[in-house]
Amino acid sequence: MSEGDPSSSRAFRLEPFQDFLIFERGLSDQTVVAYLRDLGRWIAFLQRAGVSRPDEVDVAVLRAWVYQLKDQRLAPS
Repeated sequence: MSEGDPSSSRAFRLEPFQDFLIFERGLSDQTVVAYLRDLGRWIAFLQRAGVSRPDEVDVAVLRAWVYQLKDQRLAPS
């Protein structure tokens, strides 16, 4: 994952999630890469917001993230 630092990746348990996507769900490589890219963006956003652990995410942080996504005019999918 290119965005976010390794400690955040550990805090958000990205490696076990990647394993789950590959081995339990059997998703394609492209799908796994897309999930991890999106999560990397989420974690980078959290770092900019001063959040370093999942239990620090609150409604205000989620709302700011949704507004940022809306401002980027991304497709809902």
